[in-house]
Amino acid sequence: MAPSAATPTTSTPIDGHENDGDWAITYIETIAALPTEALHSEQARVANSIKHLLRSNDEIESFVADTTDQAEAAEFKQVVVENQEVVAAQRQRMELITAELKNRTTHR
Repeated sequence: MAPSAATPTTSTPIDGHENDGDWAITYIETIAALPTEALHSEQARVANSIKHLLRSNDEIESFVADTTDQAEAAEFKQVVVENQEVVAAQRQRMELITAELKNRTTHR
């Protein structure tokens, strides 16, 4: 499937690796090129992603608390850590999107 106009380029971090390269510059350039309507859609998409990751982590943590299988618990705990990294990356994206939207409203 081809990426949409709202999909950042390949230098965008994967799995929360925000310090790998200049992803922020690429993301800023990508969102700056988006029409405002698409930027609002990207903002909603990222917010939804954060919401679902947080809910998933809550469910996983509840499962881990109830399981007696320590190996399985360790695997799920690692998933929670990875999700937390992705949430942090998504929050950085939200900050960049919010800044771009603010910039557009103050420089009209």
